[in-house]
Amino acid sequence: MSDSSSILQVRDLVTAFDTDAGRMVAVDGVSFEVPRGRTLGIVGESGCGKSVTAFSITRLLPQPHGKILSGSITFDGKDLVTLPHDEMRKLRGFDISMIFQEPMTALNPVQTVGKQLAEAILLHDEKCDPSDVTARCIDMMRKVRIPAPEQRIHEYPHQLSGGMRQRIMIAMALINTPKLLIADEPTTALDVTVQAQILELIKDLQRDLGMSVILITHDLGVIAETCDEVVVMYGGRIVERAEVHELFANPRHAYTRGLLDSIPRLDSKPKTKLKAIPGNVPGIADFKPGCRFADRSGKEHNADHLNTRPPFVEVSANHWVEACPVCVV
Repeated sequence: MSDSSSILQVRDLVTAFDTDAGRMVAVDGVSFEVPRGRTLGIVGESGCGKSVTAFSITRLLPQPHGKILSGSITFDGKDLVTLPHDEMRKLRGFDISMIFQEPMTALNPVQTVGKQLAEAILLHDEKCDPSDVTARCIDMMRKVRIPAPEQRIHEYPHQLSGGMRQRIMIAMALINTPKLLIADEPTTALDVTVQAQILELIKDLQRDLGMSVILITHDLGVIAETCDEVVVMYGGRIVERAEVHELFANPRHAYTRGLLDSIPRLDSKPKTKLKAIPGNVPGIADFKPGCRFADRSGKEHNADHLNTRPPFVEVSANHWVEACPVCVV
């Protein structure tokens, strides 16, 4: 994919954290692109490196422990890794916005939602007329389908439901019409009806604003409904990357197949026990140099498989996989 067709290119990203036990690599050589106006899904269990990848892109890693060790992140022609902090602050919340996982902790409990929305505007346009700021806030609240926005603008986060708070987070992220939206598990802890409304809202706003979206989730159903391309992460690496229809029709890596097998199916017999991937994602300290899914694959790996990193190869057009000879079919 050419640079002109992609708004974001991540190349060989390595992100680590300095801990008492030494430096731990959480994201290990990750590469992907986000096409303009399209949605890229990043899927995987908790602890696979999805959120750390997002925080690396936005340069919001916990400081001073989080560090980008190598690789490049190019957004609209700018290298975000080397961009000065002042310029990165101007970019963040304006051209690149992020919806965080938990709206109750992301919103300030002692400020009205209107004031917090206004702050997102004034950080990038201090000279904006106060009446214009209020009008923009109310208009954006209306766009994210918050009823009676003229009243809600004066309320505090605790006065709103979980779905309403998440809509406020979306409004805050979109109020400056960004080119790229990163949504980190935007439907976590919401009931299924509200989940569907939030995802439909993001799709509608994407179409209206022409923005690109990175959707981070552990829910493959959400991926199937909303994304154009999918990145499957495990153990801080990408194990498979493909167009959404190709991935669901022809999963090649054992981890991807395990995730798909765990989805309930309408044609299953009633009360059939759901399949589950045995074990848990290893901690960063336990990451192996070679195939990291070996312990959970149920297949025998030799020492070479465990100690040598599998190559990332294109198995068909735009379908890439980490080619462990045991885990890939």
